[in-house]
Amino acid sequence: MNAAAESRSATSRGHRNAPLTLEGRLRLCLRIDAGLPIAHVAAEAGISRRCLAKWYARWRAHGENGLLDHSSRPATSPARNGGRVG
Repeated sequence: MNAAAESRSATSRGHRNAPLTLEGRLRLCLRIDAGLPIAHVAAEAGISRRCLAKWYARWRAHGENGLLDHSSRPATSPARNGGRVG
């Protein structure tokens, strides 16, 4: 079972500000593959073209796993002092 299938229960609700669930994002990507323009599909879904283009690029690169919510926490923190105090 892939990571997308394992975490469906967690992502079926989505985070508080998510306009769509994993399944909804997948449906939009499939509509783009069917030939509809990204801007048209995004407008119908009530999301920005930029947001849908991001999800579509992730889906093309990683499949369903690319449609999972990503953390907004930075991968690295260059200014972090390594846990030292003062």
